[in-house]
Amino acid sequence: MAARPKFKIQHFCRKQWQKKATVVQAPAQLASISANTIFSLLVCYCDQARATDSVHGLKFYVSGIRLEPFEVLENLPLRADKNFAGYHRRMSRRFNDYGLVCDELYSVMNGKFISIQKKIHSFADELYAEVGIPNRFVEVGLYLGNYQK
Repeated sequence: MAARPKFKIQHFCRKQWQKKATVVQAPAQLASISANTIFSLLVCYCDQARATDSVHGLKFYVSGIRLEPFEVLENLPLRADKNFAGYHRRMSRRFNDYGLVCDELYSVMNGKFISIQKKIHSFADELYAEVGIPNRFVEVGLYLGNYQK
C-alpha cells in the first residue's frame, strides 16, 4: 500500500487556494479524528437540539426540499444508529434522496471534544497564517446524505 502524500499547506495555498475546486486528504492535524468521534459529536449536537426543541444550525432536505423544524427533529442521528453507516441505513429506508446539514458542530466542542477543537485550531492557525486571513473564528460544518442536488 502506497504511503499517503503529506498535506503541505504552503503548496495547497500556492497552487489551489481560491484557484480551483479541490478535494484533499485530511492533513495530519485532522486525520487522527475518527469518523466515530465525529459521529459522537454530531449525536451530541442533535441530542441538544432535541432537548431544547430547536433546530438552530440544522437543516434536513428530502429530494431537494427543506423540511420543517419538527420534521428535522424527527430525522436526526441517534446514538442507537451507532455510526454514520447506521444512520444512513435508517434514513435510506425512509427517503430515496436525503441530506442533513449541521452548521454548528463547533459549538459542542468542549469537555470531551476539546482535543478535536485543538486539532482544528492547529490546522486553521497554519492555514490562515499562510493565506493571510486573520484567524478570528473557526466554523465546522457537516453535510451528509445521498442527495442528488
